[in-house]
Amino acid sequence: MASWRLTCKGCGETFRYSEINEKTLVDYFLPAKPEIGPEGVEHECPNCKARFVYQRNELTYGPLKKP
Repeated sequence: MASWRLTCKGCGETFRYSEINEKTLVDYFLPAKPEIGPEGVEHECPNCKARFVYQRNELTYGPLKKP
């Protein structure tokens, strides 16, 4: 399933921010980015446990790598 992803600023691993629920063809081809306030959102990397603040423009779209 496709998701909005962030890339850790510490270790460089990509991790899921939120899933994209494709209900229509438009959702699949033109998914709307989640809203994030101007102050950003703090997230912890599941790989290295470092916490960083991310902005909306840092979200990327696509599948996560399979382990």
